[in-house]
Amino acid sequence: MESIYSVDSAHEISCVFTEILSEVDVTWNVPPVMVSDMGNLDIKQGTYDQILSQTSTLTLTNTQILKLKAASATDPAHVFNCEITIGTSKLVVAGAQTIKIYTPGIVLVT
Repeated sequence: MESIYSVDSAHEISCVFTEILSEVDVTWNVPPVMVSDMGNLDIKQGTYDQILSQTSTLTLTNTQILKLKAASATDPAHVFNCEITIGTSKLVVAGAQTIKIYTPGIVLVT
């Protein structure tokens, strides 16, 4: 789980698949609170490497983070699922990344 304390910049979420035999297409499923006006998601499939792994990333803009936070004021947690399909039997392998979006603290100096 990752915690976000600043909504001033973008945030990247990663999904790592290991022990795969070739590059695969990664599908990201976003939380249901993500409404149609979230805009395009910046998804990078990643590149297969020599150690049999591939890392895909999803980057949320600060505007998207603010909209997620506003859509769920009572629970700061949002789950993003990533999945691949492998083999001739079309086995689905999935992972999940949870982010929690908090309001930055305010320090009062007197």
